[in-house]
Amino acid sequence: MSKLINIAFFILTWCLCVLFGNGGAVVALILLCCYLFSKIDKPIELKIVFYLGMMGVVLAQVLGFLDVYRFYGRSHLIAFWLIVLWFCFATTINCALHFLQKRPLIFSAILGAICAPAIYIAMEALNPQLLSYPKGAKETGVILFVVWFFWLPLLMTVARKMIRQHHRDQEK
Repeated sequence: MSKLINIAFFILTWCLCVLFGNGGAVVALILLCCYLFSKIDKPIELKIVFYLGMMGVVLAQVLGFLDVYRFYGRSHLIAFWLIVLWFCFATTINCALHFLQKRPLIFSAILGAICAPAIYIAMEALNPQLLSYPKGAKETGVILFVVWFFWLPLLMTVARKMIRQHHRDQEK
């Protein structure tokens, strides 16, 4: 059941951020805080969300600086809604997407490479006021395909190592 709640949580926060930008991100941030509060007894969950969320924010900022996409009204600086969205996505790594941690990394690579570009294209289609693709949609799609082919497996690996370390610490 918690996986379904996590999926619904992410879809809701994604829609809020994409459809309403920073205004929706405020509501999504409140929902994120509530979600994290429900996990307060699981410090490893909070740690994973924090670290993977920060990794995502750094990636988004680098892609912005490289002009892969541009946020309206902010030039190359990452938008607040995308920061919140990254932390919301980080909640899925050890919950809804946990099944990928038990599979060969190629599954994560394929899923990331296919889904992430489609999601970015959907973002721009649903709300063209949020971001643009200076290099064009096709080139941006190819760049995101390659980036996410490696990025999602990296996130899964980091989460898996954090969990293993947590279990070792618990055994001591």
